[in-house]
Amino acid sequence: MNGDGDFMIKKLTALLTALILILNTVPALATGEYYEERELPKITAEDLVYKPVDITELKGYIEQINGLITKKGNDKKIMSLIDECFGIYRTGLNAQVLATLAKDRDFTEENIQNINDVSKTTVEIAELISEMIHSLYDSDYKQLLAEMFGTPENALDFALPEDDGEITELLNKEAELTNQYSDIYGDSDACAELFVELMGVRNKMAKIYGYDNYAEYANEVIYGREHTQEQMEEFYSGVKEFILPLYMSVGDAFMETQTYFVVPMSEDDLLLNTRRVVGDVNPELAQAFEYLIANNVYDIRLSDKKNPSSGAYTITLPEKEVPFIFINPYEDYEFNGTYTVKTLIHEFGHFAALLNSPVIENRYGSLLNATCVDTAEVHSQGLEVLAERHYGKIFSVNSAEMRYYMLTELTGAIIDGCILNKWQERIYALENPTVDDLNSVFIEVVSDFLESESTHEEVQELWTAVPHNYNSPMYYLSYALSAMTALGIYSESIDNYDKAVDTYMRVSSEGAYKTFAQITEECNLYDIYDADFIKDTSDTVSDAFALGYSDIPEDAWYLTALYTVSNIMPGRSEDNFAPAEAVTRAEFVGTIGRMYDYYCGIDRTYEIGFSDVDNDSNAEYIAWAETNGIVDGYDDETFGANDPLTREQAAMILYRLSGETTDITELSGFTDADLIADWAREAVIWGYESSVIDGRDNDEFAPKDNITRAETAQIVTNYIFSQY
Repeated sequence: MNGDGDFMIKKLTALLTALILILNTVPALATGEYYEERELPKITAEDLVYKPVDITELKGYIEQINGLITKKGNDKKIMSLIDECFGIYRTGLNAQVLATLAKDRDFTEENIQNINDVSKTTVEIAELISEMIHSLYDSDYKQLLAEMFGTPENALDFALPEDDGEITELLNKEAELTNQYSDIYGDSDACAELFVELMGVRNKMAKIYGYDNYAEYANEVIYGREHTQEQMEEFYSGVKEFILPLYMSVGDAFMETQTYFVVPMSEDDLLLNTRRVVGDVNPELAQAFEYLIANNVYDIRLSDKKNPSSGAYTITLPEKEVPFIFINPYEDYEFNGTYTVKTLIHEFGHFAALLNSPVIENRYGSLLNATCVDTAEVHSQGLEVLAERHYGKIFSVNSAEMRYYMLTELTGAIIDGCILNKWQERIYALENPTVDDLNSVFIEVVSDFLESESTHEEVQELWTAVPHNYNSPMYYLSYALSAMTALGIYSESIDNYDKAVDTYMRVSSEGAYKTFAQITEECNLYDIYDADFIKDTSDTVSDAFALGYSDIPEDAWYLTALYTVSNIMPGRSEDNFAPAEAVTRAEFVGTIGRMYDYYCGIDRTYEIGFSDVDNDSNAEYIAWAETNGIVDGYDDETFGANDPLTREQAAMILYRLSGETTDITELSGFTDADLIADWAREAVIWGYESSVIDGRDNDEFAPKDNITRAETAQIVTNYIFSQY
């Protein structure tokens, strides 16, 4: 940390080697409990057009500064010229951002050449700015640096070191090699050789700055990480022991819940659905989303013109200090928009935090403060887990699939982050490694986590397909640390959703310039390195996704249904679902109430009209169901919350909930059809004809039998697929 400890000064090398991580603090739009009120600029189409940068004026300003520092009394003149210099510096960064966006939005030779040209220009700007800083530091105007950076020493931390031009040469080489990756993406052998060359360049830079290797340099300078090696070893161990089994279980559940249904969405649908979800999480997020739409600071189109190696990212336009979301969807959302919506929610977590980041009280605070991507990824993954509660309203029958996919991705990110981080820590420490060395180390690291056997060719295909390894080395640990934090937020949301939202919004409102350690302390987050925390969180999440029951056979006929209703039908205990036991009236109404709330939303202002449900966890849903004529109570004004429910009663409740009618009067196919009560016959016919409720063995409907919890899970799942 530098100066007053409130922010980290960016090194110019960090800016230039990972420009896509420049997520500067920007003025805020919203005003409310979390975000401050500030004016934001209107973004026009012209603001998004790349223009080459002419640095002739910059050279002239620096020449004037070098003349003025030889005489006294030139403070104001020098400060004015410094402002001009940093204005051009900002313009250079902005040009590189716009060139990056242009290349990824339209992958042409011209745009590729533009990014190569502007990369060299920004390196030259960095070199000139650094020379100016060193000249000021050695002059009688050293104190002016404190006005800009907090202390003169912070200015030296920011600048490139005084050398014979080796750093500049290395920066240019790094940019050249990094830009080549898009051209050869998909050619594993070529990408592997490119990576070896990039490693050599980066290790040389790290050693100039006094680090043993680039991994150490990146962790401290680019990412601002403050954890100890002991903490990381405990984290790795906890992930292997607790997160890995969770990942394997949830992966199996994800396969069970895949519906293969598609949800076609237009671009307007995507935006509307995302706005609805983030607004349901917190209305201040909706305000930020409205700014995004109004100013068109996004590109989520599916286009074969886009850079094939680009995925999704959020990047700030330095001149306007406003973020921009870029997504290259992997499938046509007009065919199926579910996964693009999820990606947009993730990126919008970045967007909202950046748009509403607190202003640094410093002359160039918004330009010079360092982004901590470990913190920034909490913004994205934290919003993802909170959005899960609202999936029903946008994903309909795909909601269960998307819930398990979200958890698969989250736990997978933790494991991938650990593997890639351990791998890069080891390979950057090697002297003159070969491609075979990199593959061998990767196999060792993967085998330690997954106990799997892989060939050099197989692992090389994996790590060369990860753009972050080339563009932002050591980044993947950010996904692991933030995903573990997001799991903590999700765990908190299970018992107290509002409290979890408050936790998330406090983190979001702090922006991304504070270190992960600072955010953890100031927002009272979790000790994610602690194995006990990892275990407890894993257990809680496992229970919430119906993965921890000991009384569910692997081949249970209702397994898919169990996963489908896992968020609306709790178990009888942490370890037992009790599938063969009769469901109670309160449990059944609570389940359909949560279902309706999840897919449609309910009003929670209903008064409870029964004397025996005040303290029942399902009370609000019983009140909702009674008010809407879905259930009746007993003559003594009780509900009979703990009484079992018969199969014909269950059919009647769902029939009333559907609001549908049937013209069919005869029920054939059941040998005990005459046992169905007259008041329930129409409901049973509807349920059977709608494929909501079926009979039992021996062609019996068993109307008077109590419906089991397993049967409840199945008929509620059937209802979901028939209605939503």
